Amino acid sequence: MKLILEETIREKAIRIDLAWTLFFEKLTIPEGHGGRLIPFTNWLWDELGKKAGNLNRNSSSELTLKIPSLSEQGMDFLLRLASFWSNEVYLKKDGVLSENLWRKPVINVFDDTRLDGSERSLTRKREGYYTRFLMPLLGPGRTAFRVEVIENGESSARLHSHSEVDEYYLILEGLGTLRFNDKEIAVHRGDLIGKPTGRMMLPN
Repeated sequence: MKLILEETIREKAIRIDLAWTLFFEKLTIPEGHGGRLIPFTNWLWDELGKKAGNLNRNSSSELTLKIPSLSEQGMDFLLRLASFWSNEVYLKKDGVLSENLWRKPVINVFDDTRLDGSERSLTRKREGYYTRFLMPLLGPGRTAFRVEVIENGESSARLHSHSEVDEYYLILEGLGTLRFNDKEIAVHRGDLIGKPTGRMMLPN
C-alpha cells in the first residue's frame, strides 16, 4: 500500500489537517518531552489501523492522508508515524509525487549530530543538562524512552515514588550511585536498573 500525504482533499482520506488543529496550536510539533504528541499519535494509529497495514483486509493499494502545510518538524514526525504502516510513503504537491520518504523505525541514542527536525524538537540542551525524548517517535504506547546526560554531582530526578508507573534505567556510559529506599548502590556502564513502586534517585 502507498500512503500519500497531500494538502488536497480526496475521498476517504484520513483528515490529518482537521485533527492537527484539534491537537496542536501550530503547524509544527510542540517542543519538550513529547507528552503532547501522544494523544495525536494514538488517534492516527487507530485511524491507520482501520485502513492500512500489510495484514489488514481493509487495506487498498493507496491511501491519502490529507495534511495541513506542516513545518519541517511536523512533517518529519508525520513521516515517522506513517512509515510504520507502509514501506511506501510519498508527499504529493501540485500533482507531483515525491520520491519514497519512508523512515526507518530506528533512533541512535549515541549520535546526536544527525537528528531530523522531530528529534531536534524533542531535545533539551542547556549548560549541565542534556535530554533527548524518544517517544512517540518510535510509535505509541505506554512506554517512554529518553536519553539523559547527568553531570558530575547532579541527579536525574529527586527522590520520589510512583503509584503504578515502573521505570527502567540503562547506564550507557559512566558510573553513578543508585539510591533505592535507604540503600546506596554503585552502578556502572551496562547496568539495567528496575524501579518498581518506591523511592529512587539516580545521581551521577
